[in-house]
Amino acid sequence: MDPNDETPTGCDLLFMGGYGRRKRRITIGEVELEIKQGRSNGELSGLVWPSSIVAGEVILIRYKDGKGKKALELGAGCGIGSLIAASKGWTVTATDTEIGLSDLHRNMTSANMSAAEASGGSVTVAPLDWSTFDPSNFNMTHFDLIIVSDCLNIPSLHDSLVSILSNVSTDASVLITSQLRRLQSERSFFLKLLEAGFCLNELELPQSVPFNDQQRAFLYVVEAVKGNHDGGLIPPLASILKQEPKVEEKSTEGGDEEDYPDGLYL
Repeated sequence: MDPNDETPTGCDLLFMGGYGRRKRRITIGEVELEIKQGRSNGELSGLVWPSSIVAGEVILIRYKDGKGKKALELGAGCGIGSLIAASKGWTVTATDTEIGLSDLHRNMTSANMSAAEASGGSVTVAPLDWSTFDPSNFNMTHFDLIIVSDCLNIPSLHDSLVSILSNVSTDASVLITSQLRRLQSERSFFLKLLEAGFCLNELELPQSVPFNDQQRAFLYVVEAVKGNHDGGLIPPLASILKQEPKVEEKSTEGGDEEDYPDGLYL
């Protein structure tokens, strides 16, 4: 497998149900969201990826007290992580590329924001292109939490992502949720985080995550914090990365094959 190949891999087949729908109703905890899916200029950021649902579940368990705190989401896509954090009182800045911003704006509806408004949280949408990131031009507001959901699928952007995290994290917790696609490149990414001075802790996948055992085998959660912090310092990669699971069959629940985005069937 070419570590620089940016094409979605076979594990995406396990999560195909729902990708072909224009709207998806998602419930995370007590928060109900209606997500409008789309593909801005052919990009896949406007789809509901499983890692974003995992991020929402983890936020409700581990980062549920957000009042008076600020969060940043990188590569926010549909904004699920941001919406869930805001529902717990967080003041969130949701970022993506200029192309991806339309997906974010499309889902910041009054209905989706109702839980945030009730808890005093908020979401502000802002552009942030990793490939052209310049710390001197970025508003270096103190963040208490940084959400990175399904952002490891393009190995060529790993260095830029590590650079951004090194510049904006300070003492923030960095929540990384991902779907295992490329074993070697993802192992390399976590090694780079360690070299940048982060402590990595693997978190348990919440039982509330709505996926079966085969799907769960491809999902993992890592918390990264700069410096020497208490907690289990994991090896250079989360244990889920030690052995790549195998895909036994694909799921087509939720629509006909022709309804799904191009390029996800391999």
